[in-house]
Amino acid sequence: MKKKLLTLLMALTLSASIIACGGKKLPDGMSQDTYDTGIKALEIMDKYNDADIDADEADKRLEALSDKLDSLELSDDESAENSFVQSNILSFQSKLFLGGDTYTTADDLRKLLELD
Repeated sequence: MKKKLLTLLMALTLSASIIACGGKKLPDGMSQDTYDTGIKALEIMDKYNDADIDADEADKRLEALSDKLDSLELSDDESAENSFVQSNILSFQSKLFLGGDTYTTADDLRKLLELD
């Protein structure tokens, strides 16, 4: 009986830990909307870096995401994180046409979103 109870207890503990680790924790101070928009921006950056879309298309898509970030109503902490995501987008856009390392800019956003 003790063995069955111990096995059940271990199974419940394991299940609880798996469930708790299942969700992605947002970076501190970042809203869900900012995070989701950052993920979309990163996908666009990766598509450009993989030569799946050209600079004009990447710029157009990133501009729409930047406009979305501008329209969010956020707390002070969330606004700061929002600004960091927007800065990465702007930096990438400038490198599209002025030249520069777009891979590093995408990696910077990946770190900001805590995806590394």
